Amino acid sequence: MTGILVPAAGFDHFGGWTLDSQFDLEMGASYLLAHGLGAPVA
Repeated sequence: MTGILVPAAGFDHFGGWTLDSQFDLEMGASYLLAHGLGAPVA
């Protein structure tokens, strides 16, 4: 199996997800959070 890793910050639109850059220095990159506060995100 092969895959492609695309940095979260590389997307123009996050589709209801939010970009979290809180741990950018520790992890080396931002990541996406699917936090809809109890409701599914797009």
